[in-house]
Amino acid sequence: MQPALLTMTDADITPTPQLIPKVEVELSVLIAEDDLAFRPFWERILVQCGLVTNIDWVTTTTAAENLIRLKFRRAMPYDLVIADICLDGERTGVDLWNRWGEEAKNFLFVSGLPISKADLLMSLDFGCPTFLKKPLSAKTCREAIHAILNRRPPGGK
Repeated sequence: MQPALLTMTDADITPTPQLIPKVEVELSVLIAEDDLAFRPFWERILVQCGLVTNIDWVTTTTAAENLIRLKFRRAMPYDLVIADICLDGERTGVDLWNRWGEEAKNFLFVSGLPISKADLLMSLDFGCPTFLKKPLSAKTCREAIHAILNRRPPGGK
């Protein structure tokens, strides 16, 4: 596993007011990332977005699929799924999208791989989720989350 690729500046730490959505309910977020060094980063980003969240964290595509399936069975799909393209195990975040992306819709892909958006599109069965390359900028992550949540549902809140 390679070291986390994070970049944070003082400007990244202060959220931009127009990026903070008005949230009156708790959001459900799944993060599929095998590098646990990103956990405090994503938690901080979600708080900076003004979100009250319930975060489930998994490191494999199989674990992510199991949780997504469970949430759909309970008619409570995730409001946001953040997935690294490379995860522990044989399957990838792309496999997760190809299986659940059409239903879940609110996906954010991240990757440190030297992959272009065109290469990513070629591997997807349909559509294209938001895609961010590592190293991640807190500002870019907040903007992406804001954009994704403003085009809702799944949870439809």
